[in-house]
Amino acid sequence: ITIPAIMSLMAGFVLLNVIILAFVGRNTGLLRSAHPRRQTLRALLNAAASYFNYKALILMPVATAQVMSYMIPLFTAIIAWLALGERFGARFLGAFACGITGAILIVGPEPTLWLPALFAFLGVL
Repeated sequence: ITIPAIMSLMAGFVLLNVIILAFVGRNTGLLRSAHPRRQTLRALLNAAASYFNYKALILMPVATAQVMSYMIPLFTAIIAWLALGERFGARFLGAFACGITGAILIVGPEPTLWLPALFAFLGVL
């Protein structure tokens, strides 16, 4: 039986979570959340990010998808600006512009990589 690499990655992810739940969740109370709706939203966003990352890995070269995943700090800063009101100076804006420009140069003008690049960006978010 041949199992695609993406399926083995997901199976490992699920198995690891089951093992963690079995050990941590046993009579410790650590799995109770003060904010179950926020926790559920976070879990759904994490599942969506995992899906888009795996989809990008299927549709584009691994090296390109990996380089695009290095943009996570840029988008974390943008989300902090939108959600928390963080303030950024000229150095940050210059670094952000360089990061976005680098991602555009890596993907390049090749139309066959635009959809996979979109999946990679959605996975980063």
